[in-house]
Amino acid sequence: MVLYRTLRRPILLLLVLAVACSEPHMGKDTLPLQVAKAYGLDSFFLVSKLKYTFNVKFNDKTLSRSWLWEVSSGRVTLMQPGAAPVTYSRTEMPDSSARKVDAQFINDQYWLLFPLHLGWDASAIITVATDRPLPIGTGLATRITITFPPAGGYTPGDAFDLFIDKNNLVEQWAYRRGNAPVPTRTAVWENNRKVGPLLISLNRPGADSSFRVWFTDVAVQLKGASDWITPK
Repeated sequence: MVLYRTLRRPILLLLVLAVACSEPHMGKDTLPLQVAKAYGLDSFFLVSKLKYTFNVKFNDKTLSRSWLWEVSSGRVTLMQPGAAPVTYSRTEMPDSSARKVDAQFINDQYWLLFPLHLGWDASAIITVATDRPLPIGTGLATRITITFPPAGGYTPGDAFDLFIDKNNLVEQWAYRRGNAPVPTRTAVWENNRKVGPLLISLNRPGADSSFRVWFTDVAVQLKGASDWITPK
């Protein structure tokens, strides 16, 4: 097992982490960085705006939240059925209501762009282990584990496992609350689509029909352009 780095600041909900679009800070071309690059890390600076709808199914309940993220300015807009749009700036965060919406945004954005955070985040210990059993079905894969310190953030101390295929893409994912040995939630990553310079898995079914995360209405707008680029 390879230990890559000890980082700074955890922020988690079910999947909640700080959004930081800085340059990648890993000096070597490690496997976590290779995975982040496979999903568009090196080209993210071209993105001006990103919009998407986060959908999640828990048993018989379904939740959807639509987002417009103006990356350069930090402005975020939440749109939900039956409610007025909410717009705030991530650089200001003036009140508790904005922070509540920001927690939802960070959760949903991290689901969408999890692999990019392997190059962005400064908030965890990342390790790599080979030939680990997949959490769903059978087979082995290289596992990248992201573990967060026990203090700070929304729900610190949690861990996530990314199971990586031979193309440096995420095959399966596991969430372990409180760094427990047994996964709290697992999912398969399916339907990888190019959206401008990004690669995004649009469908994340769980081990059974009781859980699923998926994304709709995904599009990016590049700097200097007015057109929206949709999945291909």
